[in-house]
Amino acid sequence: MTKAGAVPESITFGFRVLEIPTLDEMGIPMAGLGFCRLAEGIGEYASDPASCWIPRGAPLLSYLFRFYTSETRSRFSLFVQDKTWSQSFEIRSPISGLLLMNRQEATVGGIPGMSLQYEWCEERRLPVLLVPNDEAPADTSAFYVYDEIADVVRRQFDLLPYRDRSRTSPERLRDWLTGLGSESAKYYEERRRTLQSRNRDSFRQFRVRDITKADFELIRSVQDLRGRDVRLRDKLVHLARQFSESV
Repeated sequence: MTKAGAVPESITFGFRVLEIPTLDEMGIPMAGLGFCRLAEGIGEYASDPASCWIPRGAPLLSYLFRFYTSETRSRFSLFVQDKTWSQSFEIRSPISGLLLMNRQEATVGGIPGMSLQYEWCEERRLPVLLVPNDEAPADTSAFYVYDEIADVVRRQFDLLPYRDRSRTSPERLRDWLTGLGSESAKYYEERRRTLQSRNRDSFRQFRVRDITKADFELIRSVQDLRGRDVRLRDKLVHLARQFSESV
């Protein structure tokens, strides 16, 4: 399997970055009810210069959604939790690039050492990659993965587990919505309609843009990488010179 590593000697960079999108940005406003995990070897930040080069096609992150097997609650659920099944979706890098930082994505989180899980936690799970000069156009296969996520979550919308903060066990999203006031239910019904009306042809392009002086975190990452890896000093010197007054 292709993994992260050191930047090849022949690679040079410009000013462009590619941002891996949130599910919401891909027309799937349900990320906070699933697990979003970074791939092995890709840390919270670009903390290790020896492993921040991401080859095209390398695993970046995955989304995992769980669903109840049956539409109705079992009469034995007070003693044994209702059965669920899960499906995982892997997002691979559409380009080769240098990992500068990770943007936040909604995910199911929890407190270490405790069994409770919390929906809609914001964690750094979405890589921002510095694009090499002469890099080929981004691979489009990831868009079909997002389409699959949208289709599965749309079909199984009512069977997503949701745990009310006042309870210790999750329940079906449909059942949880039934007990809510109209405004809360309306919020999720809007999400359902977004999934139902999603036009996959509208989500066929990654955001590629130039770094600006307002990208303080990206610029700090560039300077940090240059300070810790002599091999990156010359490769990133143009960015340091351009934005030296921005940090």
